[in-house]
Amino acid sequence: MTAVHFLERAVSVTLQAGLIVAVTYWLCRATDDERTHCRLWSLCSLLLLADLAAAFLLPHLRLFQPWAAVNTRTVSELFVLERQAGHAVFVVWLCGALGAAGLLMTQSIRMLRFLRSCEPLDQNLLPPLVDSTSVLSSAAVARQRTGIVPILLQSPVLPVPVCWQWHRPCIVLPSDLLSLSDRDLTFILRHEHEHLRTGHPLQVFLQRLVEIVFWFHPMVWWASQQAALSREFLCDDAAIGDGGDVASYLRTMVRLVERMGPGRDPAPGVLSFGGRTHMIVERADRLARRAKQTSQSDEHSPLQRPGPRRPAWLSVAAQTALAVLAMSVSVPVNVTASPRSVWSPWPAWSAAALHDVGVTVRDYEVYDRRLEVQDLIEHQASRDEG
Repeated sequence: MTAVHFLERAVSVTLQAGLIVAVTYWLCRATDDERTHCRLWSLCSLLLLADLAAAFLLPHLRLFQPWAAVNTRTVSELFVLERQAGHAVFVVWLCGALGAAGLLMTQSIRMLRFLRSCEPLDQNLLPPLVDSTSVLSSAAVARQRTGIVPILLQSPVLPVPVCWQWHRPCIVLPSDLLSLSDRDLTFILRHEHEHLRTGHPLQVFLQRLVEIVFWFHPMVWWASQQAALSREFLCDDAAIGDGGDVASYLRTMVRLVERMGPGRDPAPGVLSFGGRTHMIVERADRLARRAKQTSQSDEHSPLQRPGPRRPAWLSVAAQTALAVLAMSVSVPVNVTASPRSVWSPWPAWSAAALHDVGVTVRDYEVYDRRLEVQDLIEHQASRDEG
């Protein structure tokens, strides 16, 4: 792959990633189910990685060919500029990706070291099962209901609860948090356990991989914020339960925010109960609206039931189909692309793999303008030397 090819793929993938994020957000707006939102944002991460793989392993459509009528001398001048731009873009992207990957590894190593410094938590200090919706009363109840029995740890240096899962799921509570009421602890444990039960640590890991590759893309970072909010909304609902006391849960959030301190993430890179300040504000606003709607429903009888929800599989199928369409959008950056085919050649590495198993694919241009451009560049260089 030449620098010009890389530049074309990079520009196309950037546009395609923005379209995939926009499709995901539009589908999330069409439903109010937070569980579906989490699935859509998780699938968005997978589709972004699939888009990247398809861009460098599969041929792409050339729906527009604006350079077909351009003369060879102009093409040669543009080719030199694109080659220089391609090298610069690759170097900048590689530096950013290596920096983001290094940050992820550093955070993971620090978290593993921190977990080794934590002490096991005596489950007798935790609140008993208060109602049928509680998910953490004992190991037997947790195993029966969810199949996940997290390790409970405590730490005197942690400001707010966090959960983590690499090989074995664990929940870490601040040591002085055990002085809170049983209701507060029950809310906290339900919230953190829902993160683990629904596989949120894996979703966060996929999200981090996407952020490494697309570190330059503002819409990808915005999508990460939306995904984090959806996860917190889902766990808030699970912590409160059906008909739960929203006001008590909000007071629990306030107590933890006061412990955390103003405007900082207590544990970057992990799932913490608090999170960033803007996320806490949005969570509190949502819960306040929910409490208001509940009180208004109690005043009017009979209760108005919500309409039928759209099946989650329908949203997932629509997202996948629209994402595949977005992946077909290619920006015609390469001025030397052959105008005689609507499909680009297969990349060399994937074409070679197919040739090895007896599958014949076209890995060359039907009409390669690069030969004319290279001859003109060499001719101009010889004239300049003469």
